[in-house]
Amino acid sequence: MIKVGILPQIYENESEVDNPYGRAHLYTERIIDKVYDSKAIPVGIMLNDKKIDYESLKLCDAFIIGGGKKIEPFLLDIVNYCIKNNKPLLGICLGMQTIAVYSFLEKLLIENERVVNSENIRAKYEEIKKQKYMFVLPVENHYKEKITIHNYDINSHIVNIKEKTRLSSIFETSKRKVISLHRYRVNLLGDRVVVSAKKDNVIEGIEYKDEKLFIVGVQWHPELEEDNHLFEALISEAKKRKDSN
Repeated sequence: MIKVGILPQIYENESEVDNPYGRAHLYTERIIDKVYDSKAIPVGIMLNDKKIDYESLKLCDAFIIGGGKKIEPFLLDIVNYCIKNNKPLLGICLGMQTIAVYSFLEKLLIENERVVNSENIRAKYEEIKKQKYMFVLPVENHYKEKITIHNYDINSHIVNIKEKTRLSSIFETSKRKVISLHRYRVNLLGDRVVVSAKKDNVIEGIEYKDEKLFIVGVQWHPELEEDNHLFEALISEAKKRKDSN
């Protein structure tokens, strides 16, 4: 059976009962449920001093980076690992932003004729952060009212999905109503990534152009939706790779 690595969220604030950004474990639990519902096994990826144990990654056939508060360097390591090892990756909310940031750092390294690896990606990330570079920007006029843990449906909206992308083949539609809770939007992308969904000027979906890879990010929260389309697609791609080995 396919094993899906679930990346941890390293912050929590249970005192903010109605704040959806302070209850990360709820989203992780929903992601786990979706993986089980899609006939796969979720595997928690543990950290050692905020560092990834690469031996544990070898146990997994695919990965999910969920929502969160901050793009930690170990999340960029996961994107690099998935690209180098052709492991399917689904990025959700912060996970999509992580893929976007990685693609931009990748572009900078290539332009400077440097090897694209985890070490150089981390170094470039830290270098640019010191320059107070804006990897993401605040979202303006995106919601009908203040977001709370109780009003997911109220803040649902339609995204436009680009034709001939992985998202369009997964959903088989050009428009989709999604549950979106983010406060920031992607600002920069690398050349190897295509925008596959948008709402107005806000990027809602991205994916790597390389057809051999399944590196897909969505800004919304599919774990809060009724269907399992994205999770089933991730697991299906993992099965293809496992069967071919």
